[in-house]
Amino acid sequence: MKLHLTDDTLRGLKLPDGAPQLVRFDTKLAGFGVVVGRTRTTFVVNRRVGPKLHREAIGHWGKKEDGGINALDARKLALVMLGKLEGKESTPNKAKRARSTGPTLAEACELYVEKLRAGGARPSSVATVAREIGRDDKRKDGERERSYLAVWLDRPLASITGKECRARHEQMTADNGPHVANRVMRELRAIWNHVAKEASAGTIDGLSEGTVFPANPTIAVNWNKENDSSSYVDRRREPIAWAKLPAWHAAVLALETGVRRDYSLVVLLTGLRRNDAASLRWEHINTTKEAVASRVWHASKRKWDEVELPARSMLRPSPKGGRARAFVVPLSSAIAKVLERRRTENVELGQDDGGWVFPSRALKSDADRKEPCYLCRDLGMPPHEAGAIVHIAEPKEDSKVLVAPHRLRDTYTTALAQLDPPLSPYVVDVLTNHRSPRGSVTAGYIGALDLHDAQERASAFLVERFKSSPTSARGKLKAV
Repeated sequence: MKLHLTDDTLRGLKLPDGAPQLVRFDTKLAGFGVVVGRTRTTFVVNRRVGPKLHREAIGHWGKKEDGGINALDARKLALVMLGKLEGKESTPNKAKRARSTGPTLAEACELYVEKLRAGGARPSSVATVAREIGRDDKRKDGERERSYLAVWLDRPLASITGKECRARHEQMTADNGPHVANRVMRELRAIWNHVAKEASAGTIDGLSEGTVFPANPTIAVNWNKENDSSSYVDRRREPIAWAKLPAWHAAVLALETGVRRDYSLVVLLTGLRRNDAASLRWEHINTTKEAVASRVWHASKRKWDEVELPARSMLRPSPKGGRARAFVVPLSSAIAKVLERRRTENVELGQDDGGWVFPSRALKSDADRKEPCYLCRDLGMPPHEAGAIVHIAEPKEDSKVLVAPHRLRDTYTTALAQLDPPLSPYVVDVLTNHRSPRGSVTAGYIGALDLHDAQERASAFLVERFKSSPTSARGKLKAV
């Protein structure tokens, strides 16, 4: 009997009564297995070398401080060890392995997914690749059952041709749209490059060290174009029409929960991405006119770093792109007013908000979820426990007026683009936490910018349009 060896599946393995040991091998990586004994579980590699069966221990399963190793790290070592074992084979067998077809697309996808997880990629990014390319065992009932490349999953990755990639890309463009078609082929390109690199290093089961993979077939794809770019297709943008903004504002103010109301207003007035706004903590917000000391969690060093928050600002220490893309949001008077109201109402609820600006109760613990909460992990917060106070999840409103958080980000960005006099493109990039245009020499000379005036103007523009009959974007701020 085989099973996919992970920490979760290993917890369910029990030694049968009276049995000296239990041996189980992995469904994904041939030759990788575990031996469950009476006192410990040991990872092993197992492969026939010539006429003999060779078995070698990797290490025992357990905590690192106890000298143990987890399943993911054991799998990596197994890949290396199995590659080394190939060097013990006789010349004929070695030549035979060099001619091996290598991993299937499904196996290659699994290897790439493991690499993403080991590198700390966001669970949502990992899940997208697993869902759109490989066999995703976590699909729910009613979700799409097949990957976009389902007909190739059992084929050797190296057998996929450029002609097939071009034809499949064109078909996906017609059936699923240009965004999906480009994204899936980019994912395939990344999988291919990863496997080609590991094949050359000799860490892929069935391929000898130095194996040269064919050229990446996605080079034959005619990428869908938009905005004169063939490398990327912009996502759809759906800002709220100004004529509909008063109705949205009225619906938000009518929400029964003040947390959801203020979350929506903050997202609109700052343009924050949904998770950046949902995971706001009070230690990262400074509504005063003086700089204050704070701290941020440094995940790789496993320690807190001291930082200084500028006056009237909000720090996002781990946004999309990770710690390297941390940024500071200037606070307008309208944003500060919403945050101060939220702070007061959190106290009035008579319960500790746990430091979260938008607190909520966890419905289940991280142990019961598909993936632990990476938002809490990156902020140095403990895992979710059922019933504990945590950050709000993305609101799911049953309404034709209320919209998803990213539509509010679109609306904020549209407001920045329509201010008169216009803002510099670089200011818009910074306020929306986007990269400056690549290859721009000017961007390298842009120093520290005072963004508070731009944020104040944007808030005034939006607040004015909360009214049924907007007049001037330069009028006094009204209550939000």
